[in-house]
Formats: sequence, structure tokens, C-alpha cells
Amino acid sequence: MGAWRSTANFALQIHSHLRSLSKTSWEQRVLKRIKLTQGKYAIVDDEDYDYLMAYAKKWFAMRHGNLWYAAGHRRNTGPGGQDRMHRVILRTKPHEHVDHKNGNGLDNRRSNIRIASRAENMWNRGKMPSNTSGFKGVRKVKNRWQTRISINGNRLFLGSFLTKSTAAEAYDKAALRYHGSFAKLSTR
Repeated sequence: MGAWRSTANFALQIHSHLRSLSKTSWEQRVLKRIKLTQGKYAIVDDEDYDYLMAYAKKWFAMRHGNLWYAAGHRRNTGPGGQDRMHRVILRTKPHEHVDHKNGNGLDNRRSNIRIASRAENMWNRGKMPSNTSGFKGVRKVKNRWQTRISINGNRLFLGSFLTKSTAAEAYDKAALRYHGSFAKLSTR
């Protein structure tokens, strides 16, 4: 579904998506919003709402890099650590990572979060803020566009191309091959 730019845009896209579902599907997909700090909201499934509200005294918005996440402090634990909402929902172990399929850290619906390895989580990242080509995995070197992809900690050179769109297509083909369902395509 692509990265979500703002909470308002996210809400509009969710509403539009839900309106497109059949009535039966709509009735089965009840969503709840949990108010956070910073004027943000987390989206969760109805089945998780009561548990989450009982789990934390207060949920708050937490920025990590260019993404926002929902986090909270457990009730009756005194001062101490905080838990991210997506980890609470999936009841992850400390070494496990959670991936948000659509790239929105505030969308904590079970259909959007999954346990992943660190590598899989990185594969589903969007392009870096320093990216100048507009495409993930594509950079300009002299008068050509080069494409590289990471596989098991190693960078694989995919080729040098005359156009950045051709380079992006090569990246996407390799991402689907090597990253599977965790592939974040550069042309979508």
C-alpha cells in the first residue's frame, strides 16, 4: 500500500479502502484508534483494543528516524522501560523484529504487522532520505545509473544503465527474487 505521509492521509486511505470492501468484509474489519501524544493516533484491530488499553497507563507517539511508532509504559511497573505497541500485540521476544508491511509504524493492525528478521525488516524499508535518484537502490555514477541490492549482508551489483527508470526496474526484479514478500519496490 506504500508509505503513509500523514495521519490524515492515512485515515482517508483506510476509509477509502474499507468503503471498497463488501458489507460482510466491512463488518469483519472493525478498527479502533488509540489517541497518542503529538496529535497522532495508532490504528489497531478491535480484538486488541481492550488489551492495549489495560496494558499501558498511556500510549504516546515516538519518533524513530523518519517514522512514528506508538509506545507505552506498562501499568504497575514504576519507572522504567517502554514497550512499542506492535511488539505488545505480537508478544515478541526481545531478539525478534516486527515489520510494518505498509511502512506506517502507527498502523498496528494484525494484517499489517509481522515478525521478521532484521534483514527482512530492512528489505521493506523505503528509500533513504539522502537518495537523489527517487528510486530505492539506484544511484548516479558519472553519466550512468547504477543499481545494487543487499543480500545476506552483501551488496550485489546489478548493473549500470542509461536511464534511472531502467535501473529501478532491474532493482525491482532483483528485490522480488531475493526479498520475496518483504521486497519494497522502488517503482511503487
